[in-house]
Amino acid sequence: MVTAVTMSEDAQTIRVSCLYDPQKAQMPYTLVFQDCAQISWDIFDDALDPCQLDAELIGLSLRTDGPQRLAVITTDVFELSFFYGSFSLQTPTSTLHTIRT
Repeated sequence: MVTAVTMSEDAQTIRVSCLYDPQKAQMPYTLVFQDCAQISWDIFDDALDPCQLDAELIGLSLRTDGPQRLAVITTDVFELSFFYGSFSLQTPTSTLHTIRT
C-alpha cells in the first residue's frame, strides 16, 4: 500500500511512503527519489489528498536502460511518472540504502 506521496518544495525529491502488510505484520518503508524532473501526476479521483492516502500499489517500474532514469508508480488511485537521478529505500530499522546513483 502507498500511504503518502510528498515532494520537496523545489520538487527535486519525491518520497513515497508505503506499508507492506503480509499477515498483518505492518512493515513501513519509503522510496526516495532524488534529482527529479518532468513530474507527471494522473490522479483518478480529484478529491483525494496524495499526502495522506491508502492506495494499492499495482506497479512500480524503474527504467534505467536509457540516458535518463524513468520511474512510473501505478496505484488504484493515481499514476506518477518522473525522471530521477538516484533512488534509495528507507526502513525504520535500517540505514538508508542507495539502490541506484
